[in-house]
Amino acid sequence: MSDTTFSVIQKPPLISPKLRQILGEIKTHMSKYNITIDKNRCVGSTLCMMEAPDIFALDAEFQSHVIAPDTLDDEGVLAAAHACPMNAIFLVDKETGERVWPRN
Repeated sequence: MSDTTFSVIQKPPLISPKLRQILGEIKTHMSKYNITIDKNRCVGSTLCMMEAPDIFALDAEFQSHVIAPDTLDDEGVLAAAHACPMNAIFLVDKETGERVWPRN
């Protein structure tokens, strides 16, 4: 018997044009805000969680933290920031770099 060596050529996976379009749309519809929380201001009121429960949660210190930074729910993020009694949620527009909330 002779030893035969086979080589396997791996081809990149084929992606249909429709899937490529969907993936492109997902990338362009990511959150338009950078979200940060000032832990010195946060009092753990949970109002942000009530407005956007899929985006905010309380950590071990009973302060808010972001669990979904690339959310598609920009309206929920903005509503949560507005609801915060301490203005602890800071929103910055990713495109312009301008602070959206709080406005001061």
